[in-house]
Amino acid sequence: MKVIKSLFILLLLLALAAGGYWYYHREYVETLMLSEIVGKSEQPLENFLTDVFDFDTGLTRHDVKQIRKRKDYWKQRMDEVSEIVDPQKRADELARLYNEMSEDESMKKLRDKIKEKGGDIAGIVLDALQ
Repeated sequence: MKVIKSLFILLLLLALAAGGYWYYHREYVETLMLSEIVGKSEQPLENFLTDVFDFDTGLTRHDVKQIRKRKDYWKQRMDEVSEIVDPQKRADELARLYNEMSEDESMKKLRDKIKEKGGDIAGIVLDALQ
């Protein structure tokens, strides 16, 4: 009886360890493709473009959750900077925004991908996180 109880406890601990490892790996290690973040659209052209320009974003599910929490703030800041008419002031505010984004680890990853890929990827990702 003692052997069965010990075996049951061992199997339970192994199952818990495997579950913990799976959760950690899924949330904090696996990176998502753009199509996984954006999802499917009702517009066939959007689906086509997402499939054609699909790439590894470098963001994990945890990063996406953190960005989703603060997406309204970042969108507001981006809109404020884009509305500035004076080029010098816009450049200064953009530099300040990038410094602010560098303090947030999830946004830092997204900002680095923007530099790498170019384009308005941040806007696409922030719009997709509704």
